[in-house]
Formats: sequence, structure tokens, C-alpha cells
Amino acid sequence: MEAVVFTPIRRGSRAARLALPLWLDYRAEIKVNGDENPAPPPADFRRRVKWGNSKPNVRFDLMRAGKKKKPVGFTLYAVDTVACDLLDPGGGVFLAYYIAPAYRRQGHGQRMFLHCAETLYRDGAAYLYCCPDPVTGEPFWRAMGFEDSGIFAPSYGLNIFMKK
Repeated sequence: MEAVVFTPIRRGSRAARLALPLWLDYRAEIKVNGDENPAPPPADFRRRVKWGNSKPNVRFDLMRAGKKKKPVGFTLYAVDTVACDLLDPGGGVFLAYYIAPAYRRQGHGQRMFLHCAETLYRDGAAYLYCCPDPVTGEPFWRAMGFEDSGIFAPSYGLNIFMKK
């Protein structure tokens, strides 16, 4: 399999410039699948970068692959130290996760997940969770070993999937 590199996305960085087009594609895709986020995608991206850079337990990584290190995806994830009342604190949460369509079904999503899981457990996560959309997300997260917890997250309008 081709080499991959994970680079933190920081405000004004090359990684941020490379990640923005992926973020725009991500937002367009999740909108088709029912996402109701009213924030304009570029402003939302800048807000997420700023937020991720201001908290020690939040990571926003760009994944690049191949000899030319082309951007193939990104992930925003954290150890949730102040979980909602639905879950115990200390879970590793996936807040955004995206592999560009041209790079799907080539193992990139799994490699990014393994990178994130290792990082989250090293950072102290006791378990992992996410709220995947039912169209593109649920099949992937099930393949990574997550199960529908049966808990509905009203703030996202989605079920919480967990892996212990």
C-alpha cells in the first residue's frame, strides 16, 4: 500500500490550504445526505480549525498519500472530556471524517481510522464513538467494528455508534 502522511491542520498552514477543498466537498456530500448545518462551508472550516487549535484534546489532521502526497482526506477528532449527558466522559469522538470519493475503497479510510484510534487511546480515551450519517457513514463505521448503541443524539439527529 502507498505511503501516507498525517499533518495537523493549523490556521494559515499549507495543510489548511490543502484541506479546504476537501472540506467543501465534504460539506456538499453531507448536505445531500441530510446535514442541516447552516454555516457557510468556508467559515465553518475556519471555525473548526480555530477551535481545534485552541483545545489540547482536539486534533484536526489532513491525510496525504502516494509519492506526490496528494490530499485524500481529513479527520477532526478528540478525547471528549465533557461528554453530553448521554455518555460517560472520556470517549474518543469522531467529529468529522472524510475520504475523497476517488480514494475510497483503497484502504485509506481504515488507515486513517487506525491512526486516529491509536492517537485517541494514547491520549486517554476509554472507548470510541461517532454519529455517522446512515447513507455513507454507517457502513464504514460498522466495518471498523462500531455498533449502534441504540442511543439517539438529538443535537445531531443521528444514532451514536460505539466501539469499546
